[in-house]
Amino acid sequence: MKNRYYHKYNQFKRFSLQLNRMLENGSFYRLTSEKQNMLLHRLRRLYNQLCRYIPEVSLKHILAAAAALILGISTKTSDAQYFAPKQPNPFGIVSGSGYLMSPSLVDIDGDGDHDLFTGDEYGIIRFYENTGNPYSPGFAAPQDLPFGLDTCEGYIFPDFVDIDNDGDYDLFVGEDNNIKFFENTGIPQSPAFAVPQDLPFGLQSPYEYGFPCFADIDNDGDFDAFIGEYYGHIKYYENTGSPTVPSFGTPQTDPFGLSPPGYYMYWCLPSFCDIDNDGDLDALNGGYYYGNMMYYKNTGTAVSPAFASPEANPFGLESALLIGFPEFVDIDNDGDMDLFIGEYYSVLQYYENITIADDAGIIAIDSPASDCDLTAMENISVQIQNFGLNPQSNFTVSYNVNGGAPISETITNTINPGEVLPYTFNASFNMSGDGYTYIINSWTNINGDTNTFNDSTSGYEAINKPTIANYPYSEDFESGNGGWSSGGSYNSWEQGLPDGDDIYTAASGTNAWITKLNDYYSNNEMSYVDGPCFDLSTLDDPVVKLNIAYSTESGWDGAALYSSVDNGNSWQIVGQAGDTANWYNDSGINGLDWFAGVEDGWCGEQADWVTAVHDLSGLAGQDDVRFRIVFGSDESVFEYDGFAFDDFRIEESMGIDDNEPGLNTNIYPNPLDEKLYISINDVCEINDVTIEMINITGHKVICRDFIVHDNDANLEINTSNLPEGIYIVKIKNRNKINIRKIVIQ
Repeated sequence: MKNRYYHKYNQFKRFSLQLNRMLENGSFYRLTSEKQNMLLHRLRRLYNQLCRYIPEVSLKHILAAAAALILGISTKTSDAQYFAPKQPNPFGIVSGSGYLMSPSLVDIDGDGDHDLFTGDEYGIIRFYENTGNPYSPGFAAPQDLPFGLDTCEGYIFPDFVDIDNDGDYDLFVGEDNNIKFFENTGIPQSPAFAVPQDLPFGLQSPYEYGFPCFADIDNDGDFDAFIGEYYGHIKYYENTGSPTVPSFGTPQTDPFGLSPPGYYMYWCLPSFCDIDNDGDLDALNGGYYYGNMMYYKNTGTAVSPAFASPEANPFGLESALLIGFPEFVDIDNDGDMDLFIGEYYSVLQYYENITIADDAGIIAIDSPASDCDLTAMENISVQIQNFGLNPQSNFTVSYNVNGGAPISETITNTINPGEVLPYTFNASFNMSGDGYTYIINSWTNINGDTNTFNDSTSGYEAINKPTIANYPYSEDFESGNGGWSSGGSYNSWEQGLPDGDDIYTAASGTNAWITKLNDYYSNNEMSYVDGPCFDLSTLDDPVVKLNIAYSTESGWDGAALYSSVDNGNSWQIVGQAGDTANWYNDSGINGLDWFAGVEDGWCGEQADWVTAVHDLSGLAGQDDVRFRIVFGSDESVFEYDGFAFDDFRIEESMGIDDNEPGLNTNIYPNPLDEKLYISINDVCEINDVTIEMINITGHKVICRDFIVHDNDANLEINTSNLPEGIYIVKIKNRNKINIRKIVIQ
């Protein structure tokens, strides 16, 4: 072997031979666990370093019987990777002048460390020499088009691989409808690239842009090709040639379960790595709209891959800015794979892999949830995940409330690497204070856990919500949250002074609820704000009034008001599009479909505060009503402030008495079964009369308009298709309204 990994390769063979002899004579099992782990870790580290450059089938052949033990270690650490918070442009890297920074890292000059190449939208390949060392990288100022490389066309995406197994790294570049190949005709210490070839070895033109990535996905000793394309599809070309003479077969689209999900993708930007250390190659894709890094776990084998449904932003990763170009590499030579992600605006984010032996933390606090009538003995439930390489047991987990004294207990269960343990503390907490907000923090304490990033979850709120029974009710949020709390997925709700581009005041005072006070709401958001509990048993015809302002992507992102009469087990939308002035202005908001399958709501541009009013007659008489403002967005948020509300009011409607002057009505029979008769005397001018019937959940089930030609009218409504129950009947004539409650039986 003539490349610079000759020394490491010989080390790998020597340690593999030593381990196999020890396994045969039994001496391995007489070593202390510390010495066993040291030997296995050293061999695994060499394996990780070499498998990027040598097909894994060759390495496994060398491992022989020891392969089961080495891969057994990796199976234990499945899903146990963890990355430190991202660092922009680390190690002296300078951003490019364009929008894109598509990275590829490779030891191009044979000095034992990884150098950086990037592509941009101008067709320029840029080279950053690593002038540091394998353990402490440092990058020099960039050089354009080094080693005889030529300019390519437009947006370009480089990927290096030793495709002909001659010990140096060749270059493939994806560009518009093409894949260019630059053969490295130099030597490992002094690269030189030949004149490029278009679509070599049987590759075909990609759709729009091509994003090349090479991996021995079937473990047969040569590198197969994956070409990501525009709109999220990926083409797989099996290498049916040999390690030295590649030849790619007929492409397959989205193989092995690598199909794009149901939502929109910019591009398919794949990178393959044994992320979960189980002996096969997993995939990470950064081409999702607005930067989600999607992890496809390989649930098959090294020979027969099969990918599970994707998971967004695992292992401590965050969404990239717009799109992300992932590249795995062991940049600090510590035996695990770190991650670089090129972002829009030419920023290169670095995630150090900080997986360690002993590492566990609280990933969620599950209960108690904010609710009415919390008790003096509320149980605290959390989820504990083992992020490390070793099983964990007999360690301490703690919580405190509102900064008080910690309450600690010992976990006696064994949590294997990657596993999550739900745990409920034996010691409860008194949360019976009416209207109080309880802030819960929880953390682990494990000997040897040097990674403190993931130990704790802080700031969980549990509100003992008040029950409102006196009206009129009005909450302007100037004295606190008033028993309102937020939740959901990608939740961006905040309470305070709005400071957005379009919404920058409260409707009254200084405080309101808004999706981000001074930033844009989240993509893929499925969030809500819940109010206190309302006893409406004393109200005959309640109405809700709230001040609203919104700036969202019209037709895609928006908000709606829901109610529940069964403690939040089911929810019904309040009203529908076009009911009243300032009520819902759209009946097809895609982002709202997540909650109850209904797409009516507020969306578009209404940055000035307005008052929305709707009757709640279907909820009259209910003694336990909950209200929820629901917000939803799709996966493409284009810099909008979102939805805001303030001054939430519930009160008795005015001017709806049965004997209101100018609108005398008689409704019969009551109870009824098939037909309802309505007699109206002294119609207010000769005009239209509207009859509405509303069920107990607040849904309008009948709406009929009648043209009345006389001052007296006798109207008839067919109710034979309505189920039994209580209904509210509204009779409207110009600015007059009469409301009655009826029973169908």
